[in-house]
Amino acid sequence: MIKNDELKYTIMDLYMRSYKRLVYNGEIYDERYDLVSWERKKYFNKIIQSINSWEQVISKEFYSHVEFLYIQNEIYTRLAKTSLQEIQKVIEAIEIVETSK
Repeated sequence: MIKNDELKYTIMDLYMRSYKRLVYNGEIYDERYDLVSWERKKYFNKIIQSINSWEQVISKEFYSHVEFLYIQNEIYTRLAKTSLQEIQKVIEAIEIVETSK
């Protein structure tokens, strides 16, 4: 049990604010990545390592898939970095509490 109230509330806040968003954004990214992987065969022949059709590759549909993945990856990466910084602050706070005992 955490006796330091400030530390306890910091950990709870970190969990409430960041964890669910990270999981949710990761699930969205995974679903879209799976969809693009499934549809990849329309654009690329994995066996012979060749593009099936340049028209498909330059299509708006293909571009929107890639753009979505890029944007989601940027968001997810930013959230992960922010959460990591906050986790590091919590670890530092725990270390301060431990060394003051």
